[in-house]
Amino acid sequence: METRALKQMELLHAVMDRIIPRDQDPSATDLGVDRYVLHQFQTGAVPEADKILDGLAALAEAAHIRRGHMFQDLSDDEQDQVLRDVTSEPWFGALTELVAEGYYADPGNDGNAGARSWVMIGYEHRLPEGPSGPATAEAPAEAARTRTGDAPDDIEGLRPGETAQGARSDG
Repeated sequence: METRALKQMELLHAVMDRIIPRDQDPSATDLGVDRYVLHQFQTGAVPEADKILDGLAALAEAAHIRRGHMFQDLSDDEQDQVLRDVTSEPWFGALTELVAEGYYADPGNDGNAGARSWVMIGYEHRLPEGPSGPATAEAPAEAARTRTGDAPDDIEGLRPGETAQGARSDG
């Protein structure tokens, strides 16, 4: 992965992990929300994808200008201060909603690894056909990945309707 794409992924991870940070429970990226978000971008399911990507670029620039460092290199408190300035912007609201969707989604949709968020809130599905998660709230803690775990490949130049390889996914 080239350096620019790697920095974009690091930025996306850092922002997602401030939206849902790690505490006694896993963070957004611990549960694979980055995979969920990128999958939604790749399939064209997020009409605001361009605005989100542009907003992230502006956020990175603002962090560098105001703090002298890349957003992902700032402390959690400094990241939160930078994010406070964008909380009312539509792109950030859309990203926050997307991150929450991925965190609590059916694990078959690329987020919520091992249905850990369901375990966290005590959710037990009772759908006859069942989602991809466990039938009871007994998913192992090991389902959450580490920060160095399996991450999506790339967001370089990714726009709605494009796969990570750049081909249109809408036919």
